[in-house]
Amino acid sequence: MIQAGNSGAYRMYTSIYVAAFLMDFINSSVSIALSLFLAEVRGSSALIIGLAGFVAGFSYTATTFLKAHFFSNKRNRWFIYTPLGAGILYFLLFLVPVPVVLILLLFAGFLYGIFWPSIQYCFSGEAGQKKIGIFNLCWSGGIICGSFLAGHMYAFRPGAPFILALMLGLIAMSALSIQKKNISRLNSLPSGSSREIKAPLMGIIEIRLLSFFHLTVVGAIMFLFPKLGLERSFSPQIIGIMFGTLLLCRFLTFAILRKKSILLHRFSFLISCFFFSAGCSLAGLSPHPVPILAGMIIIGITGAFSYHNSLILHIKYNLPTEIHEGIIGAGLFLGPLLAGFLGYVLNIPSAFLIISILIFLAGLIHDIVKPKDSLKGI
Repeated sequence: MIQAGNSGAYRMYTSIYVAAFLMDFINSSVSIALSLFLAEVRGSSALIIGLAGFVAGFSYTATTFLKAHFFSNKRNRWFIYTPLGAGILYFLLFLVPVPVVLILLLFAGFLYGIFWPSIQYCFSGEAGQKKIGIFNLCWSGGIICGSFLAGHMYAFRPGAPFILALMLGLIAMSALSIQKKNISRLNSLPSGSSREIKAPLMGIIEIRLLSFFHLTVVGAIMFLFPKLGLERSFSPQIIGIMFGTLLLCRFLTFAILRKKSILLHRFSFLISCFFFSAGCSLAGLSPHPVPILAGMIIIGITGAFSYHNSLILHIKYNLPTEIHEGIIGAGLFLGPLLAGFLGYVLNIPSAFLIISILIFLAGLIHDIVKPKDSLKGI
């Protein structure tokens, strides 16, 4: 941990919080706007929209896992420039044909796969762990604002979210560059001898699986629900508000969990899988806004618990945060791919229902076969 006065540390973490907010604002607003743009302007099928989500998520996941395997013990001094690179790539999305969109998303996933694990290492150590709650509020707040505004920006002008992404990427890079020296020194893994990993294996498995299941649902909804919403005659503004509701509930839950440690009990896994499935089914099957909003609320609250547990687990026990982010990315690319394929073969509501059933069955089978008292000591 770097030695700095209170004011210096405050400025440094403020730069990190600003960058986290802006990076997820960019990503969420562009994700929703791109889904609307591909469906409405390009006339893309559910399969193509799902493929777009898959490409970005696959690239993100591959980057994080490769980084964990080959470079997790090395400092990464250039990650502060990734926000500008992501902004440029997102800006180009509405100017190029669909095949090039997929290539740009591939590179965007790579840049995000460098950024998030690198920024999370800044919270290693006891002092940093106390700031994780604020960090979670900042990035989730960025997703909320991006999702709420995505539909309005798109309705004003389809290219507006993509142009704004470029501007905010530049601001995020500037915020990190101001504290470049301090952040670069802070961004390093703690030594392997500083703490022995004592988390029980089953606890690690359950926390990681819940994170994966949650993001599978979110990925499917993020990329395929805009098309479904348009088919149900929802306006882009209403679609954005529905996403924003999910994320606002996650944000408020993060606020409640801000000073909490890992929360995992005997039946947490099965209950979480049930709520993930229920939320996904409501979002996919209901033609009316109120049940859909209820589904978004359920996914937002339960998803906050899964993310909170996962990030705390990996930092507290010195597990690579690349694995934490890689699991998130895996869910984000499997969700759109699976929903896109099933939506193409059947229809989008059936796709959401099948995903819901698979997640609940996985939770039920795991809960039946896992040993008793397997979570002791988490």
